[in-house]
Amino acid sequence: VSAASDGPGSGARFTVNLPLAPSGVAAAQRPVESSGATALRGLRALVVDDNVDAAGTLTLVLSMWGAEVHEAHSVEQAKSVAAAVKPAIG
Repeated sequence: VSAASDGPGSGARFTVNLPLAPSGVAAAQRPVESSGATALRGLRALVVDDNVDAAGTLTLVLSMWGAEVHEAHSVEQAKSVAAAVKPAIG
């Protein structure tokens, strides 16, 4: 996970790198059990985005990989959630 910004008022870019499927195996063809669906089990993550749809999508993906995911849609909410759940990534 990495974050970057060009400064105040410029927004931010967050990058999450997840493992790829084995070569030649389409995601739709893999059974969930062998897709790495537990690769993030035990990882507590905090997704912060004021775009509710974007946050929801990333939350869904991380959850599908086994992570315990919490969402926040503002800085204030993120601080509160982070203090309560102590995420490993956020």
